Amino acid sequence: MTNVLDKIHGCLLGIAVGDAMGMPALYSSERTKEVFGGDITTFIDASKDPNIDPVHHLLPAGMITDDTFAALSIVKSIIKEEKLSVDAFAQSYIRWVDETDKLTAALGCQRGFAGPSTRVSIEKLRAGVSPIEAGADGRTNGASMRVGPIGFLYPGDLEATVDAAELTAIPTHNTNVAISAASAVACAVSVCAAGETSIGSVIEAAKQGAEYGKLRGNPVQCPSIARRIDMAIDIASADKPMLEIRKDIYDLVGTSLLSYEIVPAAMAVLFLGQGNVVDTIRLAINMGGDNDTLGAIVGGILGAYKGFHAFPLDYSEKIESVNNLNLEQISQDYLLVAEKIRANNAKKD
Repeated sequence: MTNVLDKIHGCLLGIAVGDAMGMPALYSSERTKEVFGGDITTFIDASKDPNIDPVHHLLPAGMITDDTFAALSIVKSIIKEEKLSVDAFAQSYIRWVDETDKLTAALGCQRGFAGPSTRVSIEKLRAGVSPIEAGADGRTNGASMRVGPIGFLYPGDLEATVDAAELTAIPTHNTNVAISAASAVACAVSVCAAGETSIGSVIEAAKQGAEYGKLRGNPVQCPSIARRIDMAIDIASADKPMLEIRKDIYDLVGTSLLSYEIVPAAMAVLFLGQGNVVDTIRLAINMGGDNDTLGAIVGGILGAYKGFHAFPLDYSEKIESVNNLNLEQISQDYLLVAEKIRANNAKKD
């Protein structure tokens, strides 16, 4: 049986792999094929043409983006504080945005990695707005893309996992739709951390998490993420060629920045891949839309499901050589803190 440390390491690596491999992919599957000559199957440079890719055009093969930086900011905050703190998460998010703005500026990029909701909230936090208020309108997928590692704090305990996911979302995405989507991802990882061996059960946990999470945060108009997951699975179950299913997911479920699109789409991709790490990540990153975020969400869940050793060794080597993340040490530190947090909570009970 895959041990918890291997799963944590796998989750962090999976986020980074899906993020970096999806980084060059474009707004539609057809456009990606047109520019790169086919589906992306490994780490490649982004297009050098800013008219083709205005966000990533200067990034080299294997470089991570905001999805991984944001996820690691949560993990590092918890390691440092040995607890979950909304204020600490807020400060950690400010740091990663500052650091990556400097990084992208050094590469010559005109803009940083942070997405629209995160960028607006960070500016509010810098201006002294409380974390509760700063993220009160955040509806995009920033909370979903970074939340996966939270699933290791309370393996199999979905209500506690949603409580934790909400805390990570509040500073930038304190809305019911964003928290529902983030809770779905966190709960999928949570049951993987507890040893779940069925992709169907992982998806069911995501639906349950979405239902718990929709009761949290600032209420805004939004569709049911749990029901949209059902719709996405129905589409993925159709007796059609894979290319048609991919197009249906893109056209009907959506793969944009909207949290109620990307998370159901991720569950459909997981369903189609049935646990095969390489094939499933490749499917995610070639879907079109917010490819790196779709890849990061899918990769993180897969890593928690199968563990670090399910990934080809050259994936880890590429991620580390380009980004110098030291994921192995971070995983070890995070495991120790997660165990300490659970022990402290048990004493309180």
